[in-house]
Amino acid sequence: MLGLACCWGALAQDPQPIPADIQSRAELLDRLRDQKKPQLKPAELSKTENTLNKIGDAQFLSKIEGQTGGFRPIFGGMQTGSGFALGAAWRPPNQIRKPYAVRAESSVSTRLWYNVETGLTFPRLWSERLSLDFEAGHSDLNSMSYFGPGPKSRGDNRTNFRREDTRFTGTLVVRPVKYLRLGAFGGYTFYNVGRGKDRRYASTSDQFVGQPIPGLIEQTNYLRTGFEAAFDWRDFPRGPRRGGIYSARYAWHNDRVFNRYDFRKLDLLATQYIPFFNDKRVFVLRTKTDLTFTNNGNAVPFYVQPVVGGSDDLRGFRPYRFYGDNSAVANAEYRWEVSSGLDMALFMDFGQVFQRRKDFAFNKFESSWGFGFRGNVRNVPVIRVDVGFSREGFRIWFKFNNFM
Repeated sequence: MLGLACCWGALAQDPQPIPADIQSRAELLDRLRDQKKPQLKPAELSKTENTLNKIGDAQFLSKIEGQTGGFRPIFGGMQTGSGFALGAAWRPPNQIRKPYAVRAESSVSTRLWYNVETGLTFPRLWSERLSLDFEAGHSDLNSMSYFGPGPKSRGDNRTNFRREDTRFTGTLVVRPVKYLRLGAFGGYTFYNVGRGKDRRYASTSDQFVGQPIPGLIEQTNYLRTGFEAAFDWRDFPRGPRRGGIYSARYAWHNDRVFNRYDFRKLDLLATQYIPFFNDKRVFVLRTKTDLTFTNNGNAVPFYVQPVVGGSDDLRGFRPYRFYGDNSAVANAEYRWEVSSGLDMALFMDFGQVFQRRKDFAFNKFESSWGFGFRGNVRNVPVIRVDVGFSREGFRIWFKFNNFM
């Protein structure tokens, strides 16, 4: 109706008479449309839209995420506290239809932490419901922070230690029904723990000498076996707006050197996405807990204990702020779309470590809060900036991944 009114309005303003060959209103509209066509121009995209389209056309995002073959850059991805990390990964091109997939990657950070990995995967052993993965890797984290054992450690008692690990792992995964993933794994890890390389802080072995901290003087190697399960019904795993993921992992860690550091570990995780306003705004709720179990006087070495603090749980505290045999974390985040390619977030974090399960208490949770930004390309987060506040000050995090 609006188009018809405009046509008649244009005709009424035209001083020329109606052509004699026009016999009906429909013929008049067709004539006006034909006259207007040469003046029409395609819609012009904004600079932002053009930039995002060029990124998409260049397959930049798919290269970053490893969806295409050949070499690709790696930004970040190392453990919290590493500093800015940069590296490269490789896999043969055109292997999507092959029955196997190989990969290799290496990265180094500004603190000279490094990680190298290689793997071989058979993703479609049984109608794409069964997969088998083999992985080998080595990491050298030369200045990990340690503030002391338990929840009462002091923030001004920072030390550092070096942790090297060489690992071999095999994982068998079955997907019996949609959304459900079941797996079994086994592997071996060699550990080496020594003096930290950050000269600004004392070495952990010097600062805590004589204290009963398991693994401070001697390090062991572990044979690891276990099971895992996950139910993942997120709408878009790389940038979810609705759905959830719930997972459980149970592992046996058998000390192969001293027979004094055997333990079992249970990891539980639940994340729920609650959208509203046409999925432009999302509440994200997450809880996770890591529990360890020991028998016959065994202990969990401090360098493999659950840890709380950093960019992935308590964002207002330093990385590795609290070490303990058990940990519990809860996060709540509210995200909303500011513009195309940019989201903002407000968050609250809660977490604690505890030596025995009877020590767990809700009034002992540490807390942090803050705000952040999420840069994304085609709804896939590619950079995250979080500013977290706590009783120990504030922290700013730059990460090349989504929080949860």
